[in-house]
Amino acid sequence: MNNKLCIIISSEYATSATDSTLWNDEVQADLNIVKAILHDHELVEIWIPVDAGLRKVNKLVKHSLDNIHTYYPTCHIVLNTHGIPGKCDLKHEITQMIVRDLSQRNTIIIQITALLCDGMTHQTTEQVLAQNVHRMNLFSLNIVPKAASMNVLQQRLNAMVTHIAQDFKIRGFTYAYVPENAQDEVIGILKGHGGQTYTVSTQAYIAPSPDQYIEELTCSMQLVMEYRNANAKPDDNYGRATNVLGAALTSMKDDIQAHIKNGHPLASENQPLLDAIENYVVQQNMNPDAVKQSLNVQNFNSIYKRWLKDNKVYSDERMIVLENHLSLYLSLDYKTDPTSVS
Repeated sequence: MNNKLCIIISSEYATSATDSTLWNDEVQADLNIVKAILHDHELVEIWIPVDAGLRKVNKLVKHSLDNIHTYYPTCHIVLNTHGIPGKCDLKHEITQMIVRDLSQRNTIIIQITALLCDGMTHQTTEQVLAQNVHRMNLFSLNIVPKAASMNVLQQRLNAMVTHIAQDFKIRGFTYAYVPENAQDEVIGILKGHGGQTYTVSTQAYIAPSPDQYIEELTCSMQLVMEYRNANAKPDDNYGRATNVLGAALTSMKDDIQAHIKNGHPLASENQPLLDAIENYVVQQNMNPDAVKQSLNVQNFNSIYKRWLKDNKVYSDERMIVLENHLSLYLSLDYKTDPTSVS
């Protein structure tokens, strides 16, 4: 079995789109090169319809990541997309999601290969105007230079806090290319030399002190409830708050999973989540059409995910679990990292 992973994300252009046949052929040509050169990797292919919304895209990516059940020490990520030069038809959120997932698995990313035309090229105001001449109007006066799509991705990745620190390069093209005529260049980039590069360094997550944990969790719960009650549109502040709440639930879930699997004592402040999941199973079993089940080490993770899906981040159910968790946590006198396993 291969111990190196390669995740290939490829664009799929709708047949109704202009030049879709050409672009799909170029994507397939690059894919064939990747498979030939990285044949010693375990290849995971993810196809993304270009016209798909972010929710559908996230679902496709998450499904593929959830089906990776083996630990791989390293991973090579390939972004395989064509289309209009300089424009990345793969949403940057996809790459961020994959980087976050791999970091959680303690898998080291060795490189992101960007197989797209002009992915590393900045565009001047004149170039941006030329590309949008068919849409020129009074707002054209506000057109500004455009950063390279992979430079934008680099900035997003450098701002990430991940489970482990990641240090790698994004390698790609500074010009529009045809795969059949640029095989040597594609191969060189895949092998880690040639092409333009951008350096990425994410920050490793450092568990907060007990006081910081209490403050972050309290403020984040309050903020999420304020947004819910005001029916406000989510923004970066809301996103950061939900990340804090998600991290708290994940830490609780991991402790429960270890408790079920290995029998180690469950931290008392994590009992509210276990109670909620056990009650969820009971409620599911009351459905006459449901397959009766009991919570165990084999099905805990899937049941937990269903509980999350049925109880959104702002739901009363989640908030009650977090409130009870925080209440129990405040009653304890922690001298060490609360997330550590004794």
